[in-house]
Parts: sequence; C-alpha cells; structure tokens
Amino acid sequence: MLAGTIVHETLRQWGNAPKTPIAEVLADVFGEMCERESIQPSFRTAVTFNNMRADLEAFAREEQGRLGPEVCERLFETTLEFVEEQACDEPFQIRGRIDRYELFEENLAVVVDYKYSAKAGMDKLLKAHNEGRLVQGALYLTGLKQVRGVKPAGIRYLGLRGDVNRVGWISRELGEGTTSGREQLVSPEELREILQCAQETSARAVEEIRAGRMEAAPYDLDPCRRYCELRDVCRIRP
Repeated sequence: MLAGTIVHETLRQWGNAPKTPIAEVLADVFGEMCERESIQPSFRTAVTFNNMRADLEAFAREEQGRLGPEVCERLFETTLEFVEEQACDEPFQIRGRIDRYELFEENLAVVVDYKYSAKAGMDKLLKAHNEGRLVQGALYLTGLKQVRGVKPAGIRYLGLRGDVNRVGWISRELGEGTTSGREQLVSPEELREILQCAQETSARAVEEIRAGRMEAAPYDLDPCRRYCELRDVCRIRP
C-alpha cells in the first residue's frame, strides 16, 4: 500500500515538473516517506527503491512525446465532489481525487488513473469492468462532465509495475491511433453506456447501504490476505 502512495506522489510532482528526471523526484519522495513512517534503510528498501525507479523511468520514457498538439492540457491530482441525482431515487454525494485528466480540442476529456500493478492486477481490473464492477474512472468522468462541463472522451488505466500496461476505453471522437496496449476504441454511445453502468452500480450500492446491508463481502480476497491488519479477527477467511 505504501508503495502505491509513493508512486502516486512521485507522479503528481513529476507531472507538474516534467523536465525534472523522474528518478530524482522518486528519491525525494521515497526518502520523505521512509522518514515519516520510520522505515530504516535496509537491503529490502534498496531493492524496493530500485524496482520503483526502473518502473517509473520506463513509464517516463513511454510518456515522452505523448503531449503533442492534440493534447491541450493535463491536470493532476484534481479533487472532485458532485451529487449523483439521475441513477437513484434519493441523490447521493460522490467524492474522489483524479490522478490525471487530459483535455483535448472541443473540450473532450480523458480520465487517467495510475495503478502500481503488474499485468495480473490489470487483468483483474479488466475482468471487473467486464462484470460491471469497475466504476472508479467512469464516475470521475461523470463528475468532470457535471462539475466542469467537459465532454467525456475516455477512461485510461495505467499499470506501472514492470512493463507499462494500458487498459481503457477511448471514444472514436479522438480519432484513430489514440489507443495503445489493451485500450479499446469505442463509439460515443458505448462510452455513455459505460458511464451509465457505473452510475447504476453505484446507486445500487448506496440503496443497499441505506437499507442496512453493510456486511463484509469483498469480491477480491487477495488484498485481505496481503494487507488487512485485522484479518485474524475478521469473519472473512481469505
């Protein structure tokens, strides 16, 4: 979990100062985070740092030149808060923080979400989308449309551990050649369906919570095994 926090903070700082070598930004963030968390230098921290540096340098190389004339602006770490009214009888509020979003001509917007995950993690993410459980990027894009008046044009998830893994759904309005990796080119109507599915999924969850259903029922038990500090007393047995 801490690794993801370090990577996200490094990308935020580097995104606002892209001429600075990303390894230098990472070194500063890594050192500050270790000091804050009282993590002592060791062989393990050195290996972790070197792996992160290799991953982020590979990502930075891939990103070079992607900010061409077609991308008008990139914005990082944008806090978003909006009220969802259409998908539920009673409105509910959604808050989040967008890692990055890109603005194109005609106010078209693409949301970008960083995941410090390898290919296996991105496979799970794609499976969650196909099963209608992945709502994060779609809700961000819905919120941007409502709050900032953008025109939704795509959702892009970037897996940064090891090789850069790209998963996403990009509107044909941006034109051919705008996708890479496992990103799919979709029609504006298909993108609207993705946003609508996320709204409906979120609304169902809110309605169940309001009705009193709040039991622990994670669909993915891997984080329970790896990260949960209360797993010894939890009734969920991963």
